[in-house]
Amino acid sequence: MNSLEKITKKYFTYWKDKNIKELSKLFHDEIVLQDWENLIIGKEALIKFNIEFFKKVNEIDLNIINLNSFKSTSFCELKIHLDGNGISVLDKIQFDENQLIKNIRAFKG
Repeated sequence: MNSLEKITKKYFTYWKDKNIKELSKLFHDEIVLQDWENLIIGKEALIKFNIEFFKKVNEIDLNIINLNSFKSTSFCELKIHLDGNGISVLDKIQFDENQLIKNIRAFKG
């Protein structure tokens, strides 16, 4: 497992554990997150978004089905259960030269 894949795993562990402090250390100041419902731009906005999301969800169960990386991007197939409701997600996570997350693109299905 290379360093990007290790950081990607950390990201998902911190997200699953609702650990805002550690998540924020992984984010580039100008991070962009886009999923099928949201477009969040900037580290502070993403932290605020996650705090609000975590307040709405009691239990997060996340399983990594497949994780690969190429150059400065990791690709991860996930199975996520939010309060018992399952969803399949594909995340494309791009890193900067300091291995901070600068872009997350999440696809449902």
